[in-house]
Amino acid sequence: MNIVLLLAACPVLIAVAALCIRDLRWVRVIGATGSMLHVCAAVAVAVPVLLGRPQTRLFASFQLDGISVWFILTNSLVFAGAMTTAALLLKDPAEIHLTERSGRALFGLSALFIVASNAVVCAADLGTLWVAMEASTLITAPIILLSGTRKSIEAAWKYLILCGVGIAFALLGTMMVMASAQRAELGTMSLNIEWLRSHAASFNGPLLRASFVFFILGYGTKAGLFPVHSWLPDAHSEAPAPGSMLLSGALLNCGMVSLWRIGGIFEASNSGHLLSRLLAPMGAVTVLAAGLMLVHQRDLKRMFAYSSVENMGLLAVAVGFRSAPIFALHALAHSLAKASAFSLSGCIAREFGTVTLSKLSGVMRLSPRLGFALLGAGAAVMGAPPFAAFASEWLLLARAADMHYFAIAIAIVIGLAISFVAVLIHLGRVVFGEKPGRAAKSRSGWSLIPSVVLLVAAAVAGIVVTPSLLASLERALGSGGIR
Repeated sequence: MNIVLLLAACPVLIAVAALCIRDLRWVRVIGATGSMLHVCAAVAVAVPVLLGRPQTRLFASFQLDGISVWFILTNSLVFAGAMTTAALLLKDPAEIHLTERSGRALFGLSALFIVASNAVVCAADLGTLWVAMEASTLITAPIILLSGTRKSIEAAWKYLILCGVGIAFALLGTMMVMASAQRAELGTMSLNIEWLRSHAASFNGPLLRASFVFFILGYGTKAGLFPVHSWLPDAHSEAPAPGSMLLSGALLNCGMVSLWRIGGIFEASNSGHLLSRLLAPMGAVTVLAAGLMLVHQRDLKRMFAYSSVENMGLLAVAVGFRSAPIFALHALAHSLAKASAFSLSGCIAREFGTVTLSKLSGVMRLSPRLGFALLGAGAAVMGAPPFAAFASEWLLLARAADMHYFAIAIAIVIGLAISFVAVLIHLGRVVFGEKPGRAAKSRSGWSLIPSVVLLVAAAVAGIVVTPSLLASLERALGSGGIR
């Protein structure tokens, strides 16, 4: 329990420091150091549970099981990468269009966000899940508008409106689950997820099936699934680079974990077919649509944002197939790769003063280290070997073929192929084009460290994937009662 408290205390201390300390230099040091301690605490919490320690309940409304500790660990890695990137890029806040005040706000809001996102993945009942999700929405909106531009304010407003409507749909879905449980006349009522799973077979079928549509619209909006994804490219592109890392690497996972938890209820009921017949096809369509939208992108960060939409589609398919190892592995792979990519976008913005693709050229000539890192991030984002996304995508296609969902497999292959070519062409022009007139000398140096470490972690995660590891992961992430 002491380690769990440390897990929450580290980001809270960063937030307090950002509020009370006016010297940005000290806030940068505290933010980077605190995020590293947060990773250590996450490892200490996650490893025992993944190795088979009984699941535990925290403060009645939260739980530590395989899925929650896996995503706590993923969130902590993204958080550490974002805080370290912020500490390095904010040496001169004006270079990334921030002030010292907004720089301190970035650290404070990011720290509070990671507390909210960990609350989402640890939520033990649907009510706590909804409240934690709403908290994550309210905390991340100010991060989007920190630069204070007209576009960033518009993006934040769009994010609040669309995700607010989505959360309202999720609340309606929760109320319909309650109604379906009350119709079962069980004598007791609870929103606890394990209780709902154990009694789901006796719930009112039509009401329960109708609630699933609202859950997909609600939490699917937060995850950025097509066609309720339109807030995502604007928010990711307008937020500061460290904020984009958190939005893509942690926030989107919150929506997918919510759908995974709720999917377990439907799997235990007589409505489990909705997962493979509704959510999985929606994920495949998301992959295909994102691939097509990637073709005509003109902004580096928007390109990475649409890649996030694509990867959320893959995760939706994994949720629909109820494959815990594929779901967990791809979530980790995407979070590490996309956090690295957005970290590099901050370096690009500082070096070239823009992230517009038509104005970016000759990165390799200006800074070979930045050019190679950007190519590595592109490969990780596209799912090229040896990165973990390659293994998870291959396993997902094999799973679709084994389950005879060939149309879903074909849609995924087409979408991934289009995305691969589109990202390759865009990055090829950026990296290998003619040398630009701006920035006669590269200053990327130390600021590349977070992205490189994240890329190495993504590669290691892909290399160690073996059948025995997947079997162990299946056991570690398997659903079970809270003891």
